[in-house]
Amino acid sequence: MIIERPNILVLFGREVFRPLYLFIVFSVCLWTYEEYYYYAAVIFFTSAVSIAINLYQIKKLNEKIFHMAYYDIPVNVLRRNTVLQISSVDVVPGDIVFLKEPIKLPFEGVIL
Repeated sequence: MIIERPNILVLFGREVFRPLYLFIVFSVCLWTYEEYYYYAAVIFFTSAVSIAINLYQIKKLNEKIFHMAYYDIPVNVLRRNTVLQISSVDVVPGDIVFLKEPIKLPFEGVIL
């Protein structure tokens, strides 16, 4: 399974083109046109901080998901009546996995 990590520009585009931020851009333009510069500046500053915080949180969350998806350990499996040591990425449904010690498995399985 391949998980793509979007770059910061894609995340920024997704964030800015949400309806709330489009309304905020319209509001800043309107208040600037009406010469309420301080009010427009406050709205712009708080929105910029909000976007920056959201981008940081989304980026960190994407990194955690990426690292969880690519957790790779060697496991012993039974295939064709022989025990082979393979990567956990190569485990397929129907494989019998032998656990010698308690480990965190990066896949789902039934414990017998």
